[in-house]
Amino acid sequence: MRPRQTRLKKLVWPVAVAVALMMIGGFHPTAKAVSQHLSNRFDELTNASAGATTTHLIGFGISSTSTPLGSVRFQFCSNDPLPDLPCNAPTGFNASSAVLSAQSGNTGFSILSESANEVVLSRSPASNPTTAANTYQLNNVINPSAIGVLYLRLYIYQSTDGSGTETENGGVALSINQGLNVNAEVPPYLGFCSGVTITGRNCASATGYYLNFGEFSTSHASVATSQFSVGTNAGNGYNVTVNGTTLTSGNNVIPSLSSPSASTPGVSQFGLNLAANTLPAIGSDPTGPPDGRGQVVAAYSSPNRFAFNSGDVIVVSSTTSNYQVFTVSYLANISSSQPPGVYASTLTYICLANF
Repeated sequence: MRPRQTRLKKLVWPVAVAVALMMIGGFHPTAKAVSQHLSNRFDELTNASAGATTTHLIGFGISSTSTPLGSVRFQFCSNDPLPDLPCNAPTGFNASSAVLSAQSGNTGFSILSESANEVVLSRSPASNPTTAANTYQLNNVINPSAIGVLYLRLYIYQSTDGSGTETENGGVALSINQGLNVNAEVPPYLGFCSGVTITGRNCASATGYYLNFGEFSTSHASVATSQFSVGTNAGNGYNVTVNGTTLTSGNNVIPSLSSPSASTPGVSQFGLNLAANTLPAIGSDPTGPPDGRGQVVAAYSSPNRFAFNSGDVIVVSSTTSNYQVFTVSYLANISSSQPPGVYASTLTYICLANF
């Protein structure tokens, strides 16, 4: 018999996926149905494990519209599905607290009586019942305590209490089994790398760690770029900070821009941003797929405005994010009074995921 139901359970990290596979009976090719009166018989279970509390979706079609329909009896047996033969109640099976939660086709039924292995539905008899497919959903039914075959016998009556001779009947066979649990784990990941260049969001392509401004000039800005790539499945995203110092040569310092400012050749200043600039023409906006959700913070996202404060957060994401590449543009200007020397700085980028 083929599976009819899969159940997925989502947990907080680590993620576990549980899949319950069940065997069901009815009009499917492998279901055992011996009576030809009621057509298209089936019984679908939400959980076919032994001893589980489950829901039965029972369906069938009737052949006659001329015979009134007043009641339906569902009888669960352990020995066979043949109507009118003795029925052995399945061990552990219990339908005494069943609830009729949905119905279609011939409707208007309510539960008249229920016992350990039997449920009777009743309504005022309809003189012209429909031959459309009938379905009745019974909740809160307990499966047999042992694996094996469970049989359902179906009867319909003119009477309202399941008495007298049934007008049509049929049977269905179901399988009660242990179920199969499949566990899987999605590991947490944070991918982060930096370099002078990164090709195609692939950290394996990251190359370089050294930038050279060349000789500073009072007439024009000195610029350089580097890149970093980041992606994570952390539910609360990530943040990237930049840490280090401005350009120094011994005790001599090129002041950093504490707030976003324009490049001013002839004035000593150092800063960076992560935008496509035109004055000077350097850098680019972040690149990546639509589900790359990292955003450059406001202080570092404005074209032609540069800043640097050690420890600043420069990129944030509030949720999972596919890999993106961010280009960092560095700017240095000097005044005519800037002392000569070899100026250097080491910047460290730190990415923290929020799992």
